[in-house]
Amino acid sequence: MDISQGGICFIVHSSQRKNTHQLFGKQIALILKRGNTKPPIERNGKILAVRDHDIIGNAYSVHVQFDTLLTGTEMREIIAFNR
Repeated sequence: MDISQGGICFIVHSSQRKNTHQLFGKQIALILKRGNTKPPIERNGKILAVRDHDIIGNAYSVHVQFDTLLTGTEMREIIAFNR
C-alpha cells in the first residue's frame, strides 16, 4: 500500500478481527523485492498499528516501522520494480 525509508504499510485479509489486532507490537521480518536479478532486501521491524481498512472485505492495514532505514537507492529500486 505504501512504503517509505522508515517503514511500510500493507493490507492483510482475515475473517477474525482479533487475530489481526494481536499483531500489534510484534516484531516482523520482511523481504522486499527490488528486481529479478538483484537480491531482495531484508528488513526487520515492529508493527506499530493495525487498522480496519475494509470491514466488509475483512481487510486490515498493517503499519510497520523498520529497525534500519532503507537507503535512497533501495527505495528507488523497490518502487521501480513494484510499479
